[in-house]
Amino acid sequence: MSENNIRELEFTNTLPKYMLFKFGFDICQSIFLLPLAIIWFMGFGQFVCKKYAENIKCRLTDNCLYWKAGVFFREEKIIPLDKIQDVIIINGPVLDYFGINAVKIKTDSDNITLYSLNQAELFRDDLIRRQREYMMSINSSKQVEILNNILNAVTDLVTIIDK
Repeated sequence: MSENNIRELEFTNTLPKYMLFKFGFDICQSIFLLPLAIIWFMGFGQFVCKKYAENIKCRLTDNCLYWKAGVFFREEKIIPLDKIQDVIIINGPVLDYFGINAVKIKTDSDNITLYSLNQAELFRDDLIRRQREYMMSINSSKQVEILNNILNAVTDLVTIIDK
């Protein structure tokens, strides 16, 4: 497998609107944070959500998923394909209202949720295909190594017996 087979993921332009609503709703759930909600909806939230949507980057290679996002603090994750346990596409009434979906990628120790991904089903299928190919290449190289070790041990035994 070559590292040249890179797929840059694209996100829809409705991501900032959804994020503004989602985080604004979360803020409004606490009576103590209601003054912050006014600031959030008056412009600060629009700025933050727009910058976040511009900064989010995700690409899929033959052996890893690279994800980078953030506005004030940048976070970057590299997930090897052999660590991915589940890929879930989430739809619901609120997501449908904004015309988006969510793709949740689960590993044994971490989760990443990609909101507003273009062609989520094609991404999921491509991710699973690449994961299978990667796992087959890892397993076949391990099997060859084991067979070489067995062959070397048998050769050593034959040499000892011949002496």
